[in-house]
Amino acid sequence: MEEIKDYSDDEDQDAEDNGKMTKVRRGATFAELNLIKPLLKACSDMGYSHATPIQKLAIPPVLTGRDVLASAETGSGKTAAFLLPILQRYFAESASGKMNFNTTRALIILPTRELAMQCYEVFQQLNKYTRLGCALVIGSSSMEKQQVELSRNPMIVIATPGRIIDHLQNSKNFDMDDVDMLVLDEADKLLDLGFMYELKEIIKSINPQHQTLLFSATLTGKVNELIELALRKPIRVSANPDFQIAKKLTQEYVKFIHGERYKREGLLLSLTDEFKKKVIIFFRTKEKCHRVAILFGLLGKRFKELHGNLSQTDRIEALEHFRDNKADYLLCTDLAARGIDIKQVKTVINYELPNELTKYIHRVGRTARAGETGVSVTICDEREVKKIKAMMKQSKDKITCRPSDKELVEQYRGKVEQLQEDIIQVYKMESCEKEMIQAEQQASRAQNMLKHQDEILNRPRKTWIVSAKQKQDLIDKQKKIRDDNASDDEEAPNSSSYEDMEEKLMGHKKKQNQNGFQGKNKNFKSGGDKNFKSGGGKNFKSGGGKNFKSGGGKNFKSGGGKNFKKNKH
Repeated sequence: MEEIKDYSDDEDQDAEDNGKMTKVRRGATFAELNLIKPLLKACSDMGYSHATPIQKLAIPPVLTGRDVLASAETGSGKTAAFLLPILQRYFAESASGKMNFNTTRALIILPTRELAMQCYEVFQQLNKYTRLGCALVIGSSSMEKQQVELSRNPMIVIATPGRIIDHLQNSKNFDMDDVDMLVLDEADKLLDLGFMYELKEIIKSINPQHQTLLFSATLTGKVNELIELALRKPIRVSANPDFQIAKKLTQEYVKFIHGERYKREGLLLSLTDEFKKKVIIFFRTKEKCHRVAILFGLLGKRFKELHGNLSQTDRIEALEHFRDNKADYLLCTDLAARGIDIKQVKTVINYELPNELTKYIHRVGRTARAGETGVSVTICDEREVKKIKAMMKQSKDKITCRPSDKELVEQYRGKVEQLQEDIIQVYKMESCEKEMIQAEQQASRAQNMLKHQDEILNRPRKTWIVSAKQKQDLIDKQKKIRDDNASDDEEAPNSSSYEDMEEKLMGHKKKQNQNGFQGKNKNFKSGGDKNFKSGGGKNFKSGGGKNFKSGGGKNFKSGGGKNFKKNKH
């Protein structure tokens, strides 16, 4: 592979556009990037006239048709950096009559539904005057409606990997043979979620001469395999050093002694006395997130949950309520840490320290975006204090210890202890209603099966490139090979061994699909687009005496509820 060029934002850069060298200076306007008038007008309508560093560095090489490997700090405008040249390229081709409108030409892959929807919203704004066709293809949405949209051959498709593979293998009259531009956004997250197999299948299914753009806030070593697979002689553009955190972010931590019961929750509640609006609180697990959500509901705070146990409708509602100031706190897992762009987030609180620096960067990157100021506070025990200081040393950033009001923290710790019985009651109510919902769903499925039995049995069986269990087996075997390679005492195994295992599995799956897929997995969806729901909290709502719903507590009300009463604290 050709040596990757590394552009930085320290000085003016030259970029080639249609054979002409264009000086791209710091603070360049969109007009200086040679964007067409419809796009300039759309940017102006959005209130943008000057390109961000990643935009002014990435757009010129993309317009020349080069593969691009791009990294930039979170909140820097990466989405527009690939959408603008895509719109320019295909609008120009359509205006010149060189392009067939009845075909899909660009495919944009993102790791989560939320990111895909956000990208689609930005596309709609930038596409205001170019009016190119676009389809959003994500999980937990109607396959049939998406099939209708795809049958119209939209020029651009924005999708998550699992669902686009589902359509590729199971939707009639849909293919990606003419796709000549592929965008992989948040590439390291795609790999973290185990989408390498889907990405390989996508790359095989599109035009071999396609252009690839790979974007991410962090480009770590694990992305190298994807770079080798998807990119040809790429230009690397980087608008920030590795592990850089926003300059206007104030980073703090509060500490407590490990083992003090309910002390972490007491510290969190004491922080909410100071940070009262536009606060995102991150948790490592869905279970801990939901427990604190119940606690917030009992205390009458306005909040929303956002994690993988929620339905797609509830996840969208959570983001919308937080954006529209109907909720003061967004309690979430790392699902919301990647690329979600919510304006004017004032504070990010880490309930626990994340185990990786990259996760920390993505979390705190939800605030201090696009030149604004922000505060991040991480709750740490004495062991985590050492870890966060090591992270700051690696990222070359500063963090300070935030003093806490010990008397206030102890008051909240005692209040949490008093509410334990109430929290248990909420969990019991959720469990009961969850069982009722499951029973109703099973009865509905049985009734539907009796009513439409012939139609259901005559549907063609779906096929999948790899099941969840087989994917996990491959990941485990790959990890074992890496561990063996790291050993100094043993001879490194053949580098092709993992590929051989994968090839063997894929061959087995192909044969299995030819013979007709059997077993209980026929409706399984691989990747991150599962229609999988578990745990409590599906429809959890709260806020000052309003209905409190939590996967089974629809009649629970805090602040004077009818069926479960709890006075406000």
